[in-house]
This record gives sequence, C-alpha cells and structure tokens, in this order.
Amino acid sequence: MADKYVIMRLKDGEEYYRIMAVSGVRGLPPRVVDDREYYDLNDAYHAVFILRINDLMES
Repeated sequence: MADKYVIMRLKDGEEYYRIMAVSGVRGLPPRVVDDREYYDLNDAYHAVFILRINDLMES
C-alpha cells in the first residue's frame, strides 16, 4: 500500500518513535513524514490518527 503510515521504533541511547510512510514499491525505503520524535507509543499512534483525519479532510 503506497503512502500507508507506519511507526518506526528507533533507539539511540533512548527509545523513540518516528512516523513514516511506505512507498508501495518493493525495495524503496519508507519516507519520513515529519521530523518529530515521540517518546511515548500512544503519542505516535495519536499523531498517525490525526494525519489520517487530515488526509480524509483534504480528499
């Protein structure tokens, strides 16, 4: 699925999450949606929810 939002867990001394969107093409890496770092998984889920609502409002 192209442009599906995913949450990527990263660890650089401290665990945090980033929101990315998959390309839908095998072999192409996902793109970063925004540069925010979420230190709580529930905050990342909420951000994805808001992004999906914004996408629906724009279409």
